[in-house]
Amino acid sequence: LFLALCQIDTKEMLDDDILEVDADFFSKATSLDKYASYAALKEGAKVLSSTTLVLNRDDLKNLADELGILSSKNKIPDRLDLNLTEFCAYYDHLATVRIKFTNTAKRYFSKLIGSENRYTTQVLKSVVLLNSVNSTNLYQVIRKYYSQHSSKKSFDISVDDLKDEMGLYTI
Repeated sequence: LFLALCQIDTKEMLDDDILEVDADFFSKATSLDKYASYAALKEGAKVLSSTTLVLNRDDLKNLADELGILSSKNKIPDRLDLNLTEFCAYYDHLATVRIKFTNTAKRYFSKLIGSENRYTTQVLKSVVLLNSVNSTNLYQVIRKYYSQHSSKKSFDISVDDLKDEMGLYTI
């Protein structure tokens, strides 16, 4: 997902754009060998095609206009389940994944990648290098809290809130 996001041009994204990530690009970005990249791309395409992004009311306040989700009474939904892709296709013989994001997801990503939120290609590529699911989740929490407190250089979060944000629960 992050390598595909690196390719989004917020000024030029067209409705029919299909983004492509191949094993060579993936290998260079992650320092994995080419064979491991093939396997990771195939698994990544499978995961991405079934991924839904859940946005809560607070997330939606700033995005309501861009996503076109206001009701006839200008009400914001309490929750939005956002399907990310129309399709993810993996080509064995090309070691390539082709991704077509939904138009709503593209508008959401364009807003995230836009200059006011300071998501850059380098930052997105850095996330790919994180080693575990928890590392990626931690990065997302940090970006969320940073964007909510952009006038400050730091923020406070309780351990319980961090666990909730990252989906870590005691079983």
